[in-house]
Amino acid sequence: QGQLETPDPNNLGEDGTEQLKLAWGRMRNIALIILIPVMLVMVISTALGFSFIDAYTVKRAMPRFLLAVLFISVSWYITAFLINLTNVGGQGIYGLMTQPFGVGDKSLEDFVSVGTGAAVTYGGFAILGGLFLAAGSIGIIFSIALTAFAALFIAFAVLTLRQLVIIALLLLAPLAILAWIFPGNDKMWKLWWGSFTKLLMMYPLIMILLAAGRIFASVIDISRGDSFVNQIIMILAFIIPYFFIS
Repeated sequence: QGQLETPDPNNLGEDGTEQLKLAWGRMRNIALIILIPVMLVMVISTALGFSFIDAYTVKRAMPRFLLAVLFISVSWYITAFLINLTNVGGQGIYGLMTQPFGVGDKSLEDFVSVGTGAAVTYGGFAILGGLFLAAGSIGIIFSIALTAFAALFIAFAVLTLRQLVIIALLLLAPLAILAWIFPGNDKMWKLWWGSFTKLLMMYPLIMILLAAGRIFASVIDISRGDSFVNQIIMILAFIIPYFFIS
């Protein structure tokens, strides 16, 4: 869960924030270096009546030029705000959903260690384990364990890659805004915006799934007791949402 929260770009420590902002500043300067000469050429060619640039194209692009200068200059603050907004949104949605049930801070152990359920569950697992071993199914057990480890590793890698790409997209924001200027040629902007928003929305969406799993486990615990079958259902409800990450 901790890996879902993207670090605040303005709170990475004095050196971290300064270095990241310096890298973004270089991308901003490159975008402005490209933008300003293009703007001047379009304005001058239109004023002098040159035919190689259509006046209608200039008319459509000019408002975007002016907005682009503003958005390129403040893209750091906009993207950092969106990152923090989704962080707060993910935490807030999770809290709103789980608070009435009191399961927000509960771990898996809290669900399977209530009353006699723990003894029933662990005893049942011991019996199943003995049956597997007796049947010579060590390979099956190893295969299941390997699959679980692979899923865990993939989920961790996906969340790490997500944070890496979000930071990369923050740095590339000025160039993406530059591509937005030209109508019909803004594929880079659409790709950037679609990727950035989808990666940010992963946090609140996955937190909804995690909250739903804990709520369902709590409802099962309250309404059906702590029999062996119900303990298995609670465990599955708790861990299945994590597989959506991978």
